[in-house]
Amino acid sequence: MKRILNSFAFFTILLVLLSLTACSAFNKVIDSDPQNNEPPEQKLSDYFPLTAGSSWEYEGIGNEYASFTREVVFTQGKLAQIKESNGGTVSTSIFDSADDSIIRVYFAGETYHPENLLPDKFSPCETIILLNTPLKVGTSWKEGEVKKEISQLDASTDTPAGKFEHCLLIKTSGKDYSVFEYYSKGIGLVKREFNSGGAQIISQLEKYDIR
Repeated sequence: MKRILNSFAFFTILLVLLSLTACSAFNKVIDSDPQNNEPPEQKLSDYFPLTAGSSWEYEGIGNEYASFTREVVFTQGKLAQIKESNGGTVSTSIFDSADDSIIRVYFAGETYHPENLLPDKFSPCETIILLNTPLKVGTSWKEGEVKKEISQLDASTDTPAGKFEHCLLIKTSGKDYSVFEYYSKGIGLVKREFNSGGAQIISQLEKYDIR
């Protein structure tokens, strides 16, 4: 019989994934296989649009906290401030869309009425890498005990918002769990699959508006 992950346990792990290791560095490991190179015109920002006013709604399966909304509320230069709500809490994140990586440099929970923190009303205290270069299978990086890697460049997946092909698939491996995230060019995250102890919890794109 499959062990079912209860809501509290999932919410706890979700918060760990959100906050991870504050003010931590990362160890980048690269697979140098030249056969997996993407064309040079491909950019990480293609898979993680951070334009002001863009929003996403995700349907949840398997847990009450799997549904969430995300909105880019403020931008300045390469920085973007995002508001996210999952029914349990509202959080604020700030991302830096660098040329070679998408980095979360700030996170705060319980921010129900976020103010504009850009550019100088926050102190960067994280280096949480969501996407990294080079864009090829095998590119990997570590943050503490968590490993992330590009596992596919041409993945496909079905969601309530439609079928998405040619997705960038990122695999996250933790001690007792794994997460698969599908990123579609021009749209961003379209599906997240959380697996632990035989249980699976899914967040999948339902609606989106890219500005």
